[in-house]
Amino acid sequence: MRCKTKGFVLVETLIVSVFIMVLLSLLYANLFPVVAEYERRKNYDTVEAKYIAHWARKMLIDSGKENAFVLVDGYLDVTDCSYYTNPSWCEEFKEMNQISKIYITNYNLQNFKNYVKTSNRFGRSMEEYIASLPDYKEKPGVYRVIVEVIGSDTNQMIYGTIEVKK
Repeated sequence: MRCKTKGFVLVETLIVSVFIMVLLSLLYANLFPVVAEYERRKNYDTVEAKYIAHWARKMLIDSGKENAFVLVDGYLDVTDCSYYTNPSWCEEFKEMNQISKIYITNYNLQNFKNYVKTSNRFGRSMEEYIASLPDYKEKPGVYRVIVEVIGSDTNQMIYGTIEVKK
């Protein structure tokens, strides 16, 4: 009678082991893509980048030269500060926040996304960020400010976007 019990314990241990391995492999298979997506997007729309985008928007509204933006290929690069009535304030803002690029786009990003895909003017991380943004519906008189900032603790590029009503 003892021999039969030993065989049963062995079979039971194998079944429980296989069951636990299946559960762990399913957990790993479902959790790994989530962690990878987090790692890919951890530099997108951070609080720091949103705050900088907010002040870039405020700067555009308060000291921009024109009432409406003239966008070529779906965007306007205002990084050089020539758009502003007070370029020195813009330069100081960029230097203080380590901003490398400031773009204005339509609220609907489709034209800009298409241009970024076909152009070699943008870095890989910027292309990935633009591709990750949703397609917003067009709103007349509403634009988006997109900022590219050198991260203070990682020296990697971080990105932020915010809408502008002009």
